[in-house]
Amino acid sequence: MTDTSTAAASGSWRTYRHPRLLDGRMDSAVKPVNDLDERETNRVSDPFLRHVPEELHSKKTGMNVLIVTDYDIAGQPSLLFRTLNEQTIHKARLVVAHGDYLAYDRDIVLDTDGTEEAIDLVRHADFFHIGRCLVDIGPAVRWSDILTPRNVLIQYFGSEVRSAPEQTRRFHEETGILGLSGADWTMLEGALFLYHVKVMLDFARVPPADPPGSAIRIFHSPTSRGFKRTRLFLEAFAALKDLFPIELVLVEGKSNRECLLEKKRCQITLDQISTGAYGLAAVESMAMGHAVLCGISNFWTSCFPENPIVYVTPETLKERLVYLIERPDEIVRIGEAGKVWARRYHDPRVVVRQYLGLYDLIMNGHRLMPGADAGLLKGKPWVASRPPSRSRTAGS
Repeated sequence: MTDTSTAAASGSWRTYRHPRLLDGRMDSAVKPVNDLDERETNRVSDPFLRHVPEELHSKKTGMNVLIVTDYDIAGQPSLLFRTLNEQTIHKARLVVAHGDYLAYDRDIVLDTDGTEEAIDLVRHADFFHIGRCLVDIGPAVRWSDILTPRNVLIQYFGSEVRSAPEQTRRFHEETGILGLSGADWTMLEGALFLYHVKVMLDFARVPPADPPGSAIRIFHSPTSRGFKRTRLFLEAFAALKDLFPIELVLVEGKSNRECLLEKKRCQITLDQISTGAYGLAAVESMAMGHAVLCGISNFWTSCFPENPIVYVTPETLKERLVYLIERPDEIVRIGEAGKVWARRYHDPRVVVRQYLGLYDLIMNGHRLMPGADAGLLKGKPWVASRPPSRSRTAGS
């Protein structure tokens, strides 16, 4: 695996180079995409309609949005892709460099699908939503000739900004391209971006948690033990396991579906004590009805002071756990508050409106909007559907 750099890691147009490009196994004998006007020709068969429900084809009067990212980070790019297609006037496609074990939805994965279709999508795109870095699709796609401050949003998800804040900030200053971050000061300090858009959750995938029983089950699913400070959670559990009827459910290296099935059996989630902000795993747990314990920073608190998270520090972790274990009714109360919070702030119907507002700001500058539903399909009820089908199976 080569290094994944931020879109701005060198202060200029530096891209993530897919490993398969390094040994010539990807097709580069494709006409370069250097003229944006070329997108307007040969639209006999619109590739952006592939994952749009057929009954919505005639209602797609907006843009072709191409989402490009190295990984489907926390399932956010794929859920945005699906929501844009099902709920808005726009059409969307998704190009991901690598699949991974978390196994969220998919469209094009360069690992298995190659670059030819991705290059065609670049030609037909009106707007680009880049997930944390510019994926090098080959010599046919020169991002520096394609992207402008009026046709792209670059969204950062975590460590890529923390590792190079000054270079990232300089890139956006020099290019005028808008960046989007999380409400996490460790991402924002030294590289200020917009940060108000929250992660989305497909609630149809999330089952309700089992109610507290004779034993309280405590869930933790680190993708990185060091980053989430898993050691602190393990030490707290070890100190309490002989004093209370509790069980630790530690899940690692499993798909998102497998993780959710394990999480369903639990009532408390230990998220992280690191950055000071919660992520998608905590949102899933709140939607299920868990009491979620997480380290929350002063900055994040100033943004969202009414959140239902149980605040913990290394010093208070054990006492907060004991408080909940001894009061199952309090777990239920906090869990119900978490369900309301998750629905209010993390429903794709809410978050996609935030993205649409940013797309309009980028393309048209600061202006008044006709309404909060601008860009949404009129009269379209929200139906959580399954992932779009493809003619090719994963790995083909």
